[in-house]
Amino acid sequence: MKTVKLDGLNDRIVGQYTHVLVTIALQQIADILDDESVWAMSLTGDGNMHHSQSFFDLHGRIYYHGELVNLHLVAMPMFECHSVINIFNMIAKFMHALYIKWRAKLISVSTNGENTMMSRHAGVVTRLVDCVDNDLVCTTSDQHCGQGVNRGH
Repeated sequence: MKTVKLDGLNDRIVGQYTHVLVTIALQQIADILDDESVWAMSLTGDGNMHHSQSFFDLHGRIYYHGELVNLHLVAMPMFECHSVINIFNMIAKFMHALYIKWRAKLISVSTNGENTMMSRHAGVVTRLVDCVDNDLVCTTSDQHCGQGVNRGH
């Protein structure tokens, strides 16, 4: 039996195929988020390094047709400083592009407890609390910062 070889495959073609696959996957996630069985969602975000490049990983968790589903939404490279405003803008812009009604379904945010994420007065979580339609349950893996954050309604 012969091994199949792909002739003429170059970086440009691979990039185009990757673009199509990512587009299809994100559209499927958006369709799932828009399903009537999904009435709420949770986001988890944290920063990571890969080959000296900083990334912000964003994960989602939803209950979809009777099953808890974990979604790795995106790993966004962070070329600029890791400020609260930059991280919040990345999350908000990505979520808005993915699913415009995300603010109405977000009920929970979880982080690694890093100060940029959890600061009571100006952290990313505080900004998310201020921009969504619901009170949020906020948790962290840091045992010292485990208090929930909400608008105080």
